[in-house]
Amino acid sequence: MPRVPTVRPNGPLIKKLREDRFYSGVMFARKIGCHSKALYRIENSEPPTGIDFMRRIAAGLDIDVSVIVRRELTAELTVPCPHCGEDIDVYDLYVKTVLAQNGGDAEPQASAA
Repeated sequence: MPRVPTVRPNGPLIKKLREDRFYSGVMFARKIGCHSKALYRIENSEPPTGIDFMRRIAAGLDIDVSVIVRRELTAELTVPCPHCGEDIDVYDLYVKTVLAQNGGDAEPQASAA
């Protein structure tokens, strides 16, 4: 089974952004489809968290996932290449993709909903 890429969330920032949007922990957890205890752990202890779950949190906050990921710890964001087994740095790949999509602008553009 392939490894799930994990990142270190910026828990205090997630909590601040959630509270700025007037969500209680329980309300926000329901919105993103998780248990409130899982959200509490992320906001307070910042354990390595799957990138897919972080994307759900970011979508619930209507922000890009890169805003709530601790960049200094992105070395953990690697997955093995399915062809050669060499590690692929997912964050570098993400940044290159964003740059390509935005014509060289490093800031992700807000998507039209």
